[in-house]
Amino acid sequence: MSEIIQVGIDLGTTNTLVSVMNKGKMKCLKFGRSEMLPSVLYVNEDGSIEVGEKAQAKGVIDPNNRIKSSKTWMGDFYKTWKFDGLEVTPTLAATEILKTVKANVMKRLKVEEGTTIEAVITVPAYFTSNQIDETRKAGQAAGFKVTRITTEPMAAAIAYGATLATDDKLFVIDLGGGTFDISVLQVNYENNVYDNLAVDGDKKLGGDDFDETIFKYFNQIIQEDLEIDLSSLGTSGLEYGQYYSMQGRLLQAAERAKVELSESDEAEVLVPNLFTYEGEEYNFETRLSRAKFDSLCAPLYKRINQTITDMIKRENIDIKGIGRVILVGGSCYIPAIKENVEKIFNQKVYTDMDLSTLVVTGACILANSQTGVEKVQVNDIISHSLGIEVVGENGQELSRILLKNRKYPATEAEIFTTTFDYQEVVTINVYEGEDEKDLTKNEFYGSFTLEGIEKAKKGVPQIEVTFNFDESRILEVTAKDLTTSACKKVTMKKGEKIISGEQSPIDFMLLIDASGSMSIGGRMDEAKKACNKLIEEMIDLSVHRLGLVDFTSRAELICGLTQDENKLLDTVAHITTGGSTNMHHAIKIANNELKSSINDKVIIIVTDGRPDNNEEAKAMAKVSKQSGIRVITIGVGNDIDRELMKRLSSVSETNQVEFYQINNMNKLAETFKTIINSLSRQ
Repeated sequence: MSEIIQVGIDLGTTNTLVSVMNKGKMKCLKFGRSEMLPSVLYVNEDGSIEVGEKAQAKGVIDPNNRIKSSKTWMGDFYKTWKFDGLEVTPTLAATEILKTVKANVMKRLKVEEGTTIEAVITVPAYFTSNQIDETRKAGQAAGFKVTRITTEPMAAAIAYGATLATDDKLFVIDLGGGTFDISVLQVNYENNVYDNLAVDGDKKLGGDDFDETIFKYFNQIIQEDLEIDLSSLGTSGLEYGQYYSMQGRLLQAAERAKVELSESDEAEVLVPNLFTYEGEEYNFETRLSRAKFDSLCAPLYKRINQTITDMIKRENIDIKGIGRVILVGGSCYIPAIKENVEKIFNQKVYTDMDLSTLVVTGACILANSQTGVEKVQVNDIISHSLGIEVVGENGQELSRILLKNRKYPATEAEIFTTTFDYQEVVTINVYEGEDEKDLTKNEFYGSFTLEGIEKAKKGVPQIEVTFNFDESRILEVTAKDLTTSACKKVTMKKGEKIISGEQSPIDFMLLIDASGSMSIGGRMDEAKKACNKLIEEMIDLSVHRLGLVDFTSRAELICGLTQDENKLLDTVAHITTGGSTNMHHAIKIANNELKSSINDKVIIIVTDGRPDNNEEAKAMAKVSKQSGIRVITIGVGNDIDRELMKRLSSVSETNQVEFYQINNMNKLAETFKTIINSLSRQ
């Protein structure tokens, strides 16, 4: 029988650690001279990837070919780092780091190729289910048999329980390089049971933010000293290599100063020969006091304290019942963080164990317990609520079905209905988050449609939506019409769009009225939100293309046909209002943009008023339709000319005029969705 090795892995934003059981004791394996592998990648000219100390060193000189803090972007399907002939996703970055970990395990333990290495990998408590799934995929791609993904606070609690051999209710505060987590856990040491009671955190807050704060301060000192602008290569006046080397070395100096200030009241900073300016070498030298550091980082401390106190209040936690407060993660060595936490809980925090290795030790204990005599039972909870989009009084809202902090596996069902008469299809848009009133503050999870529903007046059909979340954190959603028995069960995949990639490509041109009236009552702000949802959630840009035209007293092609989501979102963000309504010119521009397209072609016009010239608008729309372009119009409010809008619009295959009238801009996103659904069924 081939050998099986169990390891615990702390896949960190800044550093990665791996621990194994050696003669009954946990042991962190070294990568060279250190137990910590910098979670940094460097892409060489030949496309090869280096990980760790060498990558970090090369990245200081050439940060444009470096990837750091990739864990911050885990689960973001739109984030990539592009190099010549190579595109790296956050999941691929994690895979490369974990490949280095696996190679080191095999080298240090002198095991042969083909040996099964089972791994428990830790993630932040506030990671979404998708982020957890991508971490699992990275571990598998690196060659590990991933037996479990557990949270960092849970691993810390296991290490604590095993070391002190005592029962306690713990409040674990984990501040790593890129994420901030807080958890309440109950330890039952005698039975080896660990219960997660509550979680919260901030996925975009960590040690990197403190480094960046000092880095910006150092830049400010240089700018004032030399009267130059270091915000970009172009404004600095420096050569390419000099500028990026300077920025990398300055960030490194900021990181060192932060670490030094954890032990000293003042850090002396000296970076000789930072760059050449006006023919002379510039040496950067300054002193940074702990008081100044605390002043610069006050907004970050406030975010940390607020997250903790908000969770205590929201979850009705009795702080007197907390046995110990445990700090985890290298950033918790910052003195002010410890002092602030002690004030909140009115007790000394537990820092007797190495904060940097606490998590990986717990992961290793859990990994070895899977096959050992003493099993460790971990009862974890859902870190974010899961629900579906519904139409509320003020537009699109979230109806939460599985609530945050519920133990999983979990199953829950609720009844929903239709929003307009004789609706033939419903779209189930799944979101992850807590804000029931503002859907945009939640994270889109996936989408599917249910057909064959009861044809009746709105509000009559009874559609049961069931969420099933299993131990592997895989979400299965079922929608069933209780009258017709039409049913669809889907294993959700994060980020699935409403239009599937199986469709023929469509080129969309979206024409947005930006006349002066759109500035009234926040109409343009609502229109932009709807456009963002169209771009991010409704149109699959891996299949289709979208272009944008805005029209005031004149019309302008503000974004040509593209599949670049970031470009489209940035264009929408910069639309401004003013002037009249030159619609015919906008249609003409759209016709020209679609002229050479070999795909299906659609123009969508959104307006809250009347065109400057009705006849020219009708003429240009006629040209569109004669050219095989489908024209769909959306009129907002009561100031539109309904008959004109109908004349501009195409007629569908079911003999319906493709004109939609809505009372206010809050309904625009819903209307976009109806249009996209109709296109996806044809």
